[in-house]
Amino acid sequence: MNFQQATRKRQHYKAYPSAPPTSKQTGLKAICLTAWNRPLELAQLLASLQRLRGLADWSLYVCVEPSEEQNKIIDLITAAALPCNLNLIPNRSHQGVRGNPISCLQHAAADGAETFLLLEDDLEVSADCLEFIDPATAQPSCD
Repeated sequence: MNFQQATRKRQHYKAYPSAPPTSKQTGLKAICLTAWNRPLELAQLLASLQRLRGLADWSLYVCVEPSEEQNKIIDLITAAALPCNLNLIPNRSHQGVRGNPISCLQHAAADGAETFLLLEDDLEVSADCLEFIDPATAQPSCD
């Protein structure tokens, strides 16, 4: 076995949080949403989130970048009245395309989140997408 093969063998790609779920594990599940200056697209995403089955079992973290549309975006999010715990984080300074998702994930992780769904404001989700996450995260790692 050469070095490259040995290195490849040691890499672990896990489809689950830091530890495989057990029946006793009750880790927070977080939807992390990054939003900027696209209120029309965000409204479509929020409509798709309202149709999500199982949303009440998740917490929603939304990091909103500063822009002329920031107040409108915050109003849209709060008016959506989603059936989950909402953590709204208006950024004081521009975090950027890399920094804003990382910041959102860090907020959720700091609250104990172990499972994450990362979304951007210009996406939409299917009503059953959360139903696929638990079985996917319950799979053992591939060694």
